[in-house]
Amino acid sequence: EFPGCPFVRRSCLPGLLLRVVTHPPPSLVCLLWADRLSTFHASIESDVQQRRVESEQKLQLIRDALQHLDKVIQVETRRRQEGQKALQLTLEQQVAVLGQRLTDEMREANEQLARTLETLAHRVTDLEKQLAEERDARVKESEETS
Repeated sequence: EFPGCPFVRRSCLPGLLLRVVTHPPPSLVCLLWADRLSTFHASIESDVQQRRVESEQKLQLIRDALQHLDKVIQVETRRRQEGQKALQLTLEQQVAVLGQRLTDEMREANEQLARTLETLAHRVTDLEKQLAEERDARVKESEETS
């Protein structure tokens, strides 16, 4: 037999190569076709299995990437929340400082206004006294001259 072809035979005479093609029986043809179909089916199954494995690997890579992104988003969310809390605390402290400054400035302005009013009241009192004294002095002068 020739390798790979069961239906070609060598001649029985030494040194003479004669190819004789024989026709296989019908049951053998069916077996050959069944073998070929089985091999083809196995090949397809192997390809399908390989593609399935590759798809599962790609899907796992996508899942891993999504998990990584989810963790990154969670970390970023926490960082931003902490930043917002720190900003809120700083803002509240600045508002408190500004409120205290405003209160202090208003108190100082009120105290200064009260001092100014007191000084003005003293001056008015002094002026009234001077006016009264001057009136009295004019009245005396006019009585003395009359």
